[in-house]
Amino acid sequence: MRIHSLLIILGLFASTSLANTTKDLPSSIIQETVEARGDIPIFKINLNDPPKFRFKEPIQYFEHSIKALLDKYEPMFPTAIVALFKYLDWTIWWYHSERYEEISGMAEVIGADPHIVIMVNYVYEFQSFCTSLIAKQEDGMIMHLRILDFDYPDDMRNITYIAEFHRDGEYEYEAVMFGGLAGMQTGFKRGAFSISLNQREPSDQTSWSDFIENADLIFLSYNQPSWLIRDTLAEC
Repeated sequence: MRIHSLLIILGLFASTSLANTTKDLPSSIIQETVEARGDIPIFKINLNDPPKFRFKEPIQYFEHSIKALLDKYEPMFPTAIVALFKYLDWTIWWYHSERYEEISGMAEVIGADPHIVIMVNYVYEFQSFCTSLIAKQEDGMIMHLRILDFDYPDDMRNITYIAEFHRDGEYEYEAVMFGGLAGMQTGFKRGAFSISLNQREPSDQTSWSDFIENADLIFLSYNQPSWLIRDTLAEC
C-alpha cells in the first residue's frame, strides 16, 4: 500500500562488504566521529568532492539498517519498475550526469546495481503520501514540519540523517535525508528559508496513465521536485 516507502528503501539494496570501498575516498569524506543533533547523525557533504564520493560516508554508516529494511521489503518489489529503469537509466546519465554519478557512487558502496538505486531516487514521482505543517509559536517562532508517511517507521528512523552541504569550506544548506537518496524532500537554508515537498494529488487516485506519463517525463530529462528543492537551496 505504501509504494512511496516501498521504493525508497527497496533498491537500497543488496549489499556486500565495505572493506575495500573506502581506499579511494578523499580524506574529507572520512570522519573519525559522527556529529549528531539529538538522536539524528549529521554528515557534511562536500560539494567540492567528485560526485561519486559525496555520499559515501552516510551510506557506509547505515549499511546494516539498509540491509534490515531490504529483508522486509524485498518480497514486495515491483519487477516491472526494475525492468523499466534497467534499460532506460542511461538517459538520466545523459541528461543529469552529476546526479547519476552521485547515485551510482552510493550503489558502489553497497554493491547494488545502479539502476536499482536510481529507481529508488525517483520513487516520489510514482506515488506519494506526505504533507507539511506550518505553525507559529507564542514567541513568534515559525515551525515548519514535514509529515512523512511511511511503513516500518522505526526502521526508517535508522537511516535518517541531517546532511549539511558545504562548498569551498562554507556552509550552503542542509536537509533531513535518508541513506541512499541524493534528492531531498525537506530543506533549510540558515537565515533564508525552509522548503518541503508535499503530495500533489491523492495517491489512491493515481492511474496507470499517470504512472506512464511520469515515467516518460523522467526519461525525457524533466527535473524532479526533490532535485528542484536541492537546486533552489543551492542557488537562491
